[in-house]
Amino acid sequence: MFFDLYQFLNHGNYHWDEATLTGSIEYPGMRIQFPESKVTGVYSRIIFPYQEHEIDEVRFSRLQRLKVMELILRNIPIMVINRPGSDLSNSSKFLHLYLLKECGFNVPETLLTNSAQDAEKFTSDSETIFKGASSEKTIVSKYNNALKPNLQLLKQSPVIFQKYISGADIRTHLLRETFFSERIDCTGVDYRYEKGGSKFTPVDIPRSIKELCIEYRNRSGLEFIGFDFKLLNNNEYIILEANPMPGYDGYDRRANMGISKALLNYLSSPLE
Repeated sequence: MFFDLYQFLNHGNYHWDEATLTGSIEYPGMRIQFPESKVTGVYSRIIFPYQEHEIDEVRFSRLQRLKVMELILRNIPIMVINRPGSDLSNSSKFLHLYLLKECGFNVPETLLTNSAQDAEKFTSDSETIFKGASSEKTIVSKYNNALKPNLQLLKQSPVIFQKYISGADIRTHLLRETFFSERIDCTGVDYRYEKGGSKFTPVDIPRSIKELCIEYRNRSGLEFIGFDFKLLNNNEYIILEANPMPGYDGYDRRANMGISKALLNYLSSPLE
């Protein structure tokens, strides 16, 4: 069944007893009681839909419903992919890279700074990209000298700079022990925003990289992760990110819905 998060946040009611792990969530036309024998698992990709010009009372009410939903999904004794709060490191990109390096991954040379001088020094000797340092989605862009005056803005907003890595992109979705991997060749910096010209090819990533992915899965507590790599000409893998809430629909269509089928099969199985 599909539970409409937007309807719940705007029109929903809830009840939750943390001591007994029982309760319910509902909106007009839909009600789910916990425990519920028909519900063996939940796929959760919670995103708070901001609304322009909403009054504070309405926003507070919507946020309260969101917090209750997260509380329930953290505690119900069934399989949840992924439980809210399982891995929050991606909200701090620099910490996230550190944890990936601790697992054994190769990470790109990176600077997080609000210093114009440090940024200028870092970008002076090789091609560099820059992006946001938080969990907010930003478009990865190449740095060039025309942007140098903007470095003064770093005082108000620290930015991540990374040495540009030339090579194909590899996207790997890991669901427990199952991998779905795809190579992406494109001419731009960020294939997600290329308007055509990208080539997608299914691949099988090396066993050594799979072992590192599973190590990160074990440390993070996540069941479903989207790993992003750059592949160098010498077949070295450089990791960019491990996404704890992967948007996978485009990859899934190219995989003949294999990811969704695996998720459905996994969520339909009794919790061990």
